[in-house]
Amino acid sequence: MKHLHIWQNEKFTEPYIKFINKHFDPSEHLFIIVGSGVGAKITPRENVLEISRNASGIKRLLSEMYKSDKIYLHNLFNMDVNRLLFLQPWLLKKCYWLVWGADLYAYRNPRTTTKEKFKEFVRAFVIKRMGNVVTLVKGDYELAKEWYGTKGTYLHGAYINPISKDYLDSLALSEKSKDSPVVIQIGNSADPSNNHIDALNKLKNFKDQNILIYVPLSYGNKNHAKVVAEEGKKIFGNKFIALMDFLPPEEYSAYLNNIDIALFNSDRQQALGNIYALLYLNKKVYIRSDTSMWSHFKEKFEIEMNDVLSIENMDFNQFVQNTETQNKKKINDVFEEHYLVDIWGTIFNK
Repeated sequence: MKHLHIWQNEKFTEPYIKFINKHFDPSEHLFIIVGSGVGAKITPRENVLEISRNASGIKRLLSEMYKSDKIYLHNLFNMDVNRLLFLQPWLLKKCYWLVWGADLYAYRNPRTTTKEKFKEFVRAFVIKRMGNVVTLVKGDYELAKEWYGTKGTYLHGAYINPISKDYLDSLALSEKSKDSPVVIQIGNSADPSNNHIDALNKLKNFKDQNILIYVPLSYGNKNHAKVVAEEGKKIFGNKFIALMDFLPPEEYSAYLNNIDIALFNSDRQQALGNIYALLYLNKKVYIRSDTSMWSHFKEKFEIEMNDVLSIENMDFNQFVQNTETQNKKKINDVFEEHYLVDIWGTIFNK
């Protein structure tokens, strides 16, 4: 097998397999799904293998790793895979780590137990010796070099955005009357890395304004979702709405079309699918200037983003004013299949 892909069933898994089989030779790609996950049901295909995290499953996985020319690690969350590579580091030269974000920024997590320290020791060993590092944002590759000393070759990568460009184009222009509230979104999930509470506090000065705040909390940390929902209601009352139910892509696209301002307070690369869609809809988007995403949008798309870290120094008119009308044109390519075909063709032919 020329190309071996390893990951769990996540929300990008099924769309990615469909995309690769459509645009590249399926006989050259094997997708191994290790254990259970939270993504959509995987369509049975000849080049898809779902294995359990037991001895026989891991043995089959290792066999396929040896037989493949290239190994694509779609994130580094799976410790079974990390341990295999730790014990057989000669495999790493043909590995491609597709960085998701949390698997890199785990470097900053405190570790107090022996088990936690050992897991990070294994990860650090693997990352340092990784043959290739594929990131959506080049700044994440620079961090991998700084934190883990990786010497792997850098490649740019991107996944299929589940939010369809065709559907975004079909949405009618969101019309607002002078009495309509300013609709604000905070974050994209119940992952604590969204720093929801800090974001809510940054908006506290605007609580008496005509606003409506939505916070997607349908997946991630359930306990954190509960805390955010309670704090949001405490500060903003009926102006705060926690989105606890998962919305299919088309419904979520329509929801995004109603947003005026989106605020992403994560201190790492996160939520780029949401951000791309919102920029395409010419919404006002705030991210943090101390993240790798900040330079990504400036250098790759010539988009001047709005800084979350400056909100507390703004009055309400400054916060809501949106004069940008060209972002749709600037961000268009990320929704085009030819853009992704070129990206993955470069990776596969490397």
